[in-house]
Amino acid sequence: MRCAECLLGVASQANVSLEEFLDTMGACDDCPALTAGPAELHVLLDRLRQCAHTLRKTQTKLRQREQDLAAALDETAQYEARIEKMVHVYNQSVRELEPQLAVVEKQAETIRALSAPILEVAHGVVAIPIIGAIDREREALLTQALLTRVHERPTRLVIVDLTGLDEVDASTASHLLRTCAALRLLGTKVVLCGLRSAVAKELVRLDADLAVVETLPTLRAALERIR
Repeated sequence: MRCAECLLGVASQANVSLEEFLDTMGACDDCPALTAGPAELHVLLDRLRQCAHTLRKTQTKLRQREQDLAAALDETAQYEARIEKMVHVYNQSVRELEPQLAVVEKQAETIRALSAPILEVAHGVVAIPIIGAIDREREALLTQALLTRVHERPTRLVIVDLTGLDEVDASTASHLLRTCAALRLLGTKVVLCGLRSAVAKELVRLDADLAVVETLPTLRAALERIR
């Protein structure tokens, strides 16, 4: 194939893209560049210089991209090493803390048991002394302990000793009465003993129905009642 109009002799050849220029020359079977004169050689050399310049720019960009990629890979490797180190430290810390956590959990179980000690004082009769202050967590613990005990083993009487109760508020008094009601629904009689004046006043203020709950002055009186 011979070009209809040779690019080496066209005045507007500068507007032709470098890629098109090279493709056209490569496709020409009878390119005058083989017998080119000074003018055509000048055009050809100019285009070749453009090719070299473009190639250098491309190589520069490529090297920059390679450097950026290497830096990114290095940074990624550093992050991975840090993460691996953190995971190792975490796993080591967990292994070191496991025995301590086991001790803490055992202590917590002991504290929970002491917070709601259920004492079997006779066949089918249990007593639970409440000592100190009662918060929401301990209220729930006391109720759960009593209901579980009554559910698992036949219990005809529960003695709740309030002698050591420091103080009582409306929430504690209401929770205590709800616990007594739940025990009665399970067929268990409830006796409250050792009520201090503050506790009695709060129960009266709440207009609590104490007719369904027997009250006695002391734990001794409650224990004598079951003989």
